[in-house]
Order: sequence, then structure tokens, then C-alpha cells
Amino acid sequence: RRIRYVNERFDNEGKPGWKTLRGQIYIVNGPPDDVHYSYGGQQKVSVPNPTDVLNKTGLGLPFIDIQFPTPESEMWIYRRIAGSHYFTSYFCVLFSKIDSNEIYVFQKNISRIPPDAPRDLRARRDLMILEFITKQSYFRNDYQILYAGEPRFRDLEDLLDSIFHSSHGNEIDPFSVNEAVADLLRSTGDRIEEQLARRTRMEELVRGRVYYRTLAVEIGFGFLRDLSGQVTLPIHAEISGSTDVPAPRVMETLVELVSAESGRIVAETQDQIRPKLWSKTSAGGKTSYQCKLSAPPGAYRLRVIVAEGDNKRIGLWEKDIAVPNLSTHDFGVGEIIICQQVLSRNEANKLSLSRSRPDWTPAGEEYALALDDFVFIPSASRKFRRGQNLTALIEVYNPTLRSKSPSVQLQAVCTGRGGRALSTAARELNYLTGKTGDMIVYGFTVPLRDLDPGPYDFLVRVTDTPTGRVVEKKAEFEVW
Repeated sequence: RRIRYVNERFDNEGKPGWKTLRGQIYIVNGPPDDVHYSYGGQQKVSVPNPTDVLNKTGLGLPFIDIQFPTPESEMWIYRRIAGSHYFTSYFCVLFSKIDSNEIYVFQKNISRIPPDAPRDLRARRDLMILEFITKQSYFRNDYQILYAGEPRFRDLEDLLDSIFHSSHGNEIDPFSVNEAVADLLRSTGDRIEEQLARRTRMEELVRGRVYYRTLAVEIGFGFLRDLSGQVTLPIHAEISGSTDVPAPRVMETLVELVSAESGRIVAETQDQIRPKLWSKTSAGGKTSYQCKLSAPPGAYRLRVIVAEGDNKRIGLWEKDIAVPNLSTHDFGVGEIIICQQVLSRNEANKLSLSRSRPDWTPAGEEYALALDDFVFIPSASRKFRRGQNLTALIEVYNPTLRSKSPSVQLQAVCTGRGGRALSTAARELNYLTGKTGDMIVYGFTVPLRDLDPGPYDFLVRVTDTPTGRVVEKKAEFEVW
């Protein structure tokens, strides 16, 4: 199917689509999660402190704007490249009809000449710029990979601007680009073999307990409805190690759902993460990791294995869980997800809670559990300090619509041993966030400063105002 698509889609380079770079990457990795097209145009850049090579006015101008045509280009975004060696985060590929080798040489040469250099050096720089903007061999017929790796540029214009202004800090490194291209073009067979080898090694470590130290692993997770009819499990892992042992360069993770009935693995994900572990200055000496699994309703064993090769440390977390059936055509609610923390996307990026770059916050689902501009961290222990805030997330299904707008009330009640302890006011929910227009995903925070230590029942009461129908869901938490 992919080969047939690329032969139809990429047939404009004088060769079959499967022989083009775009076609090969599509066949190996599948369709990108997002594509940005540019059909060429005029690129405008400023050259600081120009000489008379570019500045024909004879005036001592602080800068001069130059323009030159740009070719067609495409930017492909992959949220994840399966089995990649070098890049485990969001992945970007920039195709253009420009010779990438010439770009690297040009960038390297002009970056060595600062704007305050002597005139003879600036004149040499300006001659290189003049040659670049007039040399038509840069614009080839075939699409080439101009840049690949972590998303650092919005489009071709952004990349070219960074070359003329290297102080922006987004220089492209040919070696890193070649590593990224190697990740893209690795065969599926190689990836499967490596995944099986990693799985076998981690399984043997767990079975034989062949390791010197252990990693502490805490897991928080929840259940969300999947548009395909399955259930998505957003999973958040906190991995802790001793502060007297150096942080590993790479850690391997294996997260899987094993059917309680058949013993077969129904869903799994493997990753390699580069932790910022556990310097004594880091927050609690922990590294955060997030992922998602999807499975049909049923009984499972959720298992998380974290291993590092250098120091032979390994962590294992297992729990029997029941994945609920969230498919319904009636008014209803999902399971309450109790979260230990809620962060803005910017805060989450700084803490490296996802595999994305700190300076790249695309609008995709790079976090396991996100709503609007906030990232939710599911709680593993459901234990909260007195005075801490409890944040909950819940889905509301099939509310009655009036003029395409629902009218739903939500109220939270915390009850301890002595009876009702805390109740929030009923909140009116009159907006839709579901992709199919039949669901509200709602997050809210309850302060716990007035609660005494001890166990509590957490009840969420949801009312469909037009019909008066009420649905309740319960969860538990503890204050200490």
C-alpha cells in the first residue's frame, strides 16, 4: 500500500516514487504525523556591516537586506521514530531542492567571519553570499534531505535565516543529520531484531535477578476512551536511583500489557531515554518518563521494566489491572484520574517530562496526558501532603446538546471517616473538547489544606442539566 502511494504521489522527479528519498522514508516509516509545504518564494535576510560587494550605495549602512529565490520544500514531522538509535523524541525531516553539502560548506565558511571582522574578511564573506544567492545549481530537480533530526526549524526559510545569522544558535551539523537519516532509513527487520534483543536481555535480567543495584519505579496511570473503541492508558513513570552512582547515558524501558486470560502481550512500547538523573541538585533525584498504551477492555497485568546497561541496575513494577469498557451511547462518565501534579506545557518541557526538546512545543500529543495547555501527572500512590492540591481529570460522554452546546454540572465531594469533609460548588460545563463532538474532558483542582490526615473517598457527581440525569464516580486518596 505504501509503495503504491509513493509511486503515485512522488512521480515528479524523473524516477519511480519508491526510488526517491521521500518515497523511501515514507515506505519505511509510514505517513508523517504532520506535513508543511512550501512552494518556493523570496527569502529575505539581513547582512550586518556589509561591504561594497553587497552595498552599492556607498553609504556606511549597519546592515543590508538581500533577497533570493527559494525552491519548493516539504517538512515532515514524526512524533516518534520506532527503534531509532539517535533520536527518540519528535523528529523532523526537511526536504528541499537544494544541495545539502553546499549548504553545509556555505554555513561553515560564513560563520567563521563575525560582523565586526576586518573589511577584507567581510568582503570575502559578502562574495560567498553573492555567489550563494546567484548560483542556480543549488536548486536541483530532486528533493534532498536538507535537515533531519530534532525539530529546530519551522520551515526552509527559518533554516536559511539561521545560516546567515549563526548567532541564533540553530546551526546544522552534517554529522548529526547523517545519524538522523540513518535512523530514518533503517529497515523494519533491523528494528524488530534489536527490539527482540533488548526485550530478551531485560527479561533475563528480571528472571535471573542478575544486577547489582535496583532502580525504584513508581507508576501512575489512568483510562481514557479511544476513538477506535479501545481504551488508552496514559502512563507516567518516576524512576529513582542513588545519588552516589553516576547517571546512565541511556536507559531502556519496556512497558507492556499482558492478558490475564491468554498470557499474551496485547500492547507494548519500548524506548530508550536519556535521563537527567540523579544529581543531588535535581528534584528528588528522579527522571520522568511518559508513554501510552491502547487495549480493549479486560483483565491485564501492567508491567514496566527499566534497565541500564552500564551499572547493571534494573527496576521492575507490576500490577494486575482491569481496563474498563468506556464505550457508551448514553450519558456517562469515565474513570477518575487522580493526578499528583498539573503543569503548564512550558513547565513540563523544562522538567523533560516528554521526549520532546525543551524548546519545541508542538500542538501534538507529545505528552501521555494533556489538556489544552496543561500536562497532568497521574499519581501512583494517591497520597497527598496536607495542604497540597489534588487535581483530577474525568471524561463526560454524550451530554445533551442545545444549539450545539452541552449543559453539564460537575461537583466533587471528599468524605472521611467522620462524614462529609469537603464539597466543591457545582461547576457548569458548557463546552466540548472531544474530537467527535460527543465528549467533555474536564480537569479541576481541589485544595486539601482543610483536611485532617487519613483516608478519604473522592466522589465526582456529574449532572446532565437538561435531562436531570446524574452519574457518579468514586476514587480514593489519602492525606498525611
